[in-house]
Amino acid sequence: MLRILRCRRPLAKGAISIGTGLVPFFKGKGGSDQSLFEDMDLVNQFKVFCKLGERRAEDTQPPNLTFEIFVDGQAFTDFSYYAVDLAALVQSMHQDGQFYIITCGCGVPGCIGIVRGINVLHRQGLVSWLITQPRPSRTLTFERTSYEEAIYAAIHQGRQMITDATQNSQNIEIFPLQNKKLLIST
Repeated sequence: MLRILRCRRPLAKGAISIGTGLVPFFKGKGGSDQSLFEDMDLVNQFKVFCKLGERRAEDTQPPNLTFEIFVDGQAFTDFSYYAVDLAALVQSMHQDGQFYIITCGCGVPGCIGIVRGINVLHRQGLVSWLITQPRPSRTLTFERTSYEEAIYAAIHQGRQMITDATQNSQNIEIFPLQNKKLLIST
């Protein structure tokens, strides 16, 4: 497990801080300098799952295909209320910026009260999310390779579910609708 440590050593008078103040530290290593650092478990586990809603016999609408993000084994937010915008999530793999990864099922973040996207930063093999909405405000940090692998795996899983449904002559609805672009090749 990769752990991140923040230096507690005060700066000398007149010195300036360069960088983030974060340095990687691998569990099990240490030494006398270890006491200079405040241990911070900042590397979170990131997973994305594709979910096909169950259809009851009385339902006239096709089942919904949605995506859910899990952090450290827990749902990131209430996905019965919010949805994941795959295009924003994929874009967040490649660049820093503010992304509306969490949105409404209709695809418009403001519809569900999201007025600020997740701020995404890429640094030294890590991807950090600075989140103010949906609440609670928090910062999460993921190992970049695992982050990318989880996103690609979920897209692959979604495409496979669509292929299986098509082969079985089933209709499914993709929510939010903009996810359809990433999932269905034309």
